[in-house]
Amino acid sequence: MIGFWVWFDKVSQKERPLRVDVLTEIHRRIDQIDNLAKKINSPELFKSAKPAISQLTFIGTPAAPYLLKETLNKERNNWARMTYIQILAGIENKESVPYLINILKDEKEDRWVRMQSASALGILRDERAIPALKEALFSESKMIADISSQALTNFSK
Repeated sequence: MIGFWVWFDKVSQKERPLRVDVLTEIHRRIDQIDNLAKKINSPELFKSAKPAISQLTFIGTPAAPYLLKETLNKERNNWARMTYIQILAGIENKESVPYLINILKDEKEDRWVRMQSASALGILRDERAIPALKEALFSESKMIADISSQALTNFSK
């Protein structure tokens, strides 16, 4: 017998079952990305973790709370965190927008993680991100400013 967890689908405004095997798969894939990030620690992670990224993207919204939790965990490898941000953008998880804004605005945060957050905010095209992206145009990091500028152009498409 397969057990079920329940998650609330905000689109349909209904509770939906999340099978335990899917929940196990979410955790397995997150661990897989984290373990790869410890070994690779470079942009090569995105290629090496492609199966895990694809599976989490396929699972979609039910994976979002777990991805967000790992994104906010500063003890995680930054490349893993950037991968989780990429997946959140790929599944178009708008609930992550306030957290991504906070990451972008946090000057103590790793600049690569901030850049990935800016990029994700541009993909998500949520109006709440516009002030933070505009503010980031004046960042001390030219790369963060450039990514924020590119992200803002997505809003006019």
